[in-house]
Amino acid sequence: MDLLWIVLIASGILLSLSVTYRIFPPKRKNWFYGYWIPRGANGDVVWKAANGFFANLLIASVLSSLVLSVFSFYYVPDFVLLIWGALLVLFIVFSTFLTERFLKNRFDRRGNPRRRSIK
Repeated sequence: MDLLWIVLIASGILLSLSVTYRIFPPKRKNWFYGYWIPRGANGDVVWKAANGFFANLLIASVLSSLVLSVFSFYYVPDFVLLIWGALLVLFIVFSTFLTERFLKNRFDRRGNPRRRSIK
């Protein structure tokens, strides 16, 4: 049961940080706070879009890993912390991939919004 409490407390901390990141996104590019992958640094519009999209995925990642870890606690309680950590890393890496794909679909390489044609 102690491992489950560690998962719950750590998830609560990460969830509060993720929600804070969503509510108070970085105002400008910096080295400490925000989505810092090369495609996301192509301009202020791209920077804001990347941070907003990634913040939503980060919240979903923390909640998903928490829910799956609580369910796994009833089947393999000794490995709940390992499962939680692995799921969280996997979801964050996948969130980065989805954010990059989002930016690629919305912006060109120079950071200009793509024109969408209506057919």
